[in-house]
Amino acid sequence: MKKKLKANHSIVKLILDFESDTGFRNFCAHWKEPETEYSSPEIRDIVQNWKNIESKIECDNCHKFIRYEKVDGYEHISCPCRELNLKAEEYHEIEE
Repeated sequence: MKKKLKANHSIVKLILDFESDTGFRNFCAHWKEPETEYSSPEIRDIVQNWKNIESKIECDNCHKFIRYEKVDGYEHISCPCRELNLKAEEYHEIEE
């Protein structure tokens, strides 16, 4: 996604922040045999952060997630109805 949308894209930043979160990485690496048990609030934070990402990539209109398609040379990163288009300028932060 970072290659297609660039690093200043708000969704890319959310995903990168989520992936870099130590709690999430440790949870994924050690979920079978954790050295220390995870507390309910820690798990809740991980799940809430993921739900936040999902809410940004699921269309309110067609209720489908975004997908990548290349049609007639144009790259779409949008839901099937094209209402949610992640290539729209509104998702990019202005660089100063």
